[in-house]
Amino acid sequence: FNHFGGELFKKVTGIDLLHVPYKGGGPAIVDVIAGQVPMMFSSLTQILPHVRSGKLELIAIGAKERSKIVPDVPTVIESGYPGYEMYVWWGFVTPHGVPKPVLARLTRELQAILRDPATQKRLELDAAQPMELNPEQFRKFIRAERRKWTKVAKSAGIKGE
Repeated sequence: FNHFGGELFKKVTGIDLLHVPYKGGGPAIVDVIAGQVPMMFSSLTQILPHVRSGKLELIAIGAKERSKIVPDVPTVIESGYPGYEMYVWWGFVTPHGVPKPVLARLTRELQAILRDPATQKRLELDAAQPMELNPEQFRKFIRAERRKWTKVAKSAGIKGE
């Protein structure tokens, strides 16, 4: 997904960057820290320990709004590049056709877990910010993300397997 972040950045800024493929974020982080590669696009969750230790400098956040975890770091949009918005996200899904009462209970239980102070503290330590979406809001979010990243992939010539 980091590749897509770079491609969107290229599209929004007009800056031509060379994509260097890696087998995961870990090896890429090592090369950025070592100075072998000048920069990378990564999730905050993955690089935050290296930012906190002073080994990496966080330049901007890809979200629409500043992160509560690193509130002094501007967004890419604030940095002068409107149209750049990227999230690394996870969600809960069920098989199609789950009865509505079951889906409603799952939603209530998951939202209660997300509101729990211990969960919020753990998520904050991992630089994750929960979004409470009901099933219909989540479906719309997924559809919008799919449309957005399909366009980015096509414009960058990225082909799926």
